[in-house]
Amino acid sequence: LVLGVGAGFTAAWRLSMPYLDYLRGSLVPLLLICAAVLVVAVLGTALAPRLAALRLPSRLPDVVAALVVAATLILAARPWFQTVRRFPDNEYDRRTRDFIEAIQRGTGLPPDGTRLYYEHSLTWVTWYVGLPVVLLATLAAVILARRLTTPVCSGAGRGSQGAGRSAGTAEAPVPTINAGIAGPHEPDQAPGVGAHGAAEADDAIPGTSGADRAEAITSTAVPVNGADDPIIEAGAGDQKSRAEAGVHGADRAVGGGG
Repeated sequence: LVLGVGAGFTAAWRLSMPYLDYLRGSLVPLLLICAAVLVVAVLGTALAPRLAALRLPSRLPDVVAALVVAATLILAARPWFQTVRRFPDNEYDRRTRDFIEAIQRGTGLPPDGTRLYYEHSLTWVTWYVGLPVVLLATLAAVILARRLTTPVCSGAGRGSQGAGRSAGTAEAPVPTINAGIAGPHEPDQAPGVGAHGAAEADDAIPGTSGADRAEAITSTAVPVNGADDPIIEAGAGDQKSRAEAGVHGADRAVGGGG
């Protein structure tokens, strides 16, 4: 890219310097705009981490999109409020003035060689590429402007917090869906079923065996209608085994104490 640009400027300087000097009024601002875009791109890349940490107003994407539409409308309305003229001060400009006047007379327009018609620039672009392309390009610019400013307003941190909340929400139903996955508890005990839980089961269900009490406990600990689901059945069986172990252990502890 650098070699290509350098070769182009060298050829223009060596072969077309008089023409470039004639176009100085338009060429110099164009080069300044290109340099400003390059500087902004470099600074934006270097400051990207700091820019990502900024928290700008949430309405910024809408404002930027509206500015893009407003700029297009202003370009379309330029002929209504602006007339671009150039008064000749050299031989080239005088020839251009004479040529413009000849074209104006040939097309029935009032002769005015100072008119440049630059205010019709968007109209010329529409002639070249067509109205649908201009409208689609405006729409694409609006979408791009919104997408470029939306991350700056929302911030990357909000996405990670949202992901954390989603993960926490997803973890909550896991013990009820897959009964084999439970929170921290002591070995060989069902969640919430230990010596105290078994004693409470004895009081709540008198005259029942340990297996029956374990069945009653697991039937209330797995509130999922998953009789046909092998995964849920396996989890329920695992919880039932742990409950039976806890109940039998409580029976032995109660019998030994009596």
